[in-house]
Amino acid sequence: MKDGFLKVACVTPRLKVADVPYNVNEIIGGMDEACALGAKIVVFPELCLTGYTAGDLFYQSPLLNAAEDGLKRLLASSVGKKTLFFVGLPYLFNDKLYNVAAAFFDGKLLALIPKTFLPNYNEFYEKRQFVPALPGVRDVT
Repeated sequence: MKDGFLKVACVTPRLKVADVPYNVNEIIGGMDEACALGAKIVVFPELCLTGYTAGDLFYQSPLLNAAEDGLKRLLASSVGKKTLFFVGLPYLFNDKLYNVAAAFFDGKLLALIPKTFLPNYNEFYEKRQFVPALPGVRDVT
């Protein structure tokens, strides 16, 4: 922090739909670059671990498992970095699929924040794959 200000970065990595290992590598590169430039908060796009346009692939266990494994790799990559990161991914909880932002810092997952307002018009039909956030806070550990 300098003069009471934090440097915040929004990073849009190159992604490949449903190629989580590739996307994780690109995200880690963005994390490293943003940290080297002094960012203390770094935000990545929604569903960037899988790609936003995965469609019916969101229903497939291999993709959801890869996203969870990818998040674990990102957590490990954040160890020692004094930066708060937000990364989007699909997350299955109680047999319902959520579009979440994972918040993590120094190797620790702080929260999974589900999207509340899902678009359902034109080319956006998120309500087909995801459910909106429930009111309140839940422990998913």
